[in-house]
Amino acid sequence: MQVRLVGFILVGCGAILLVAVFLLAYTYLVSTPYVEVKGGTLIDAITSLVSTLAAILPKLMYLIIMVVVGFILISKGIEFLTRVR
Repeated sequence: MQVRLVGFILVGCGAILLVAVFLLAYTYLVSTPYVEVKGGTLIDAITSLVSTLAAILPKLMYLIIMVVVGFILISKGIEFLTRVR
């Protein structure tokens, strides 16, 4: 009984974490500035894209780590729920 309760809690925490991370990722996506190409050449476009990615990379790494933690919580919760005594 207690093992199933722990399983439900872990799955719930993982699901809540994933929903929060995806909402946070959406707000980051909305607030990210568009890539502006001032010169019009391919080199200018690549330079603008790289500078934009460098600005959002720390946030992106944080989100990736939180998604991994959420999936680990869900998988461990499912493991506790399906444990046979």
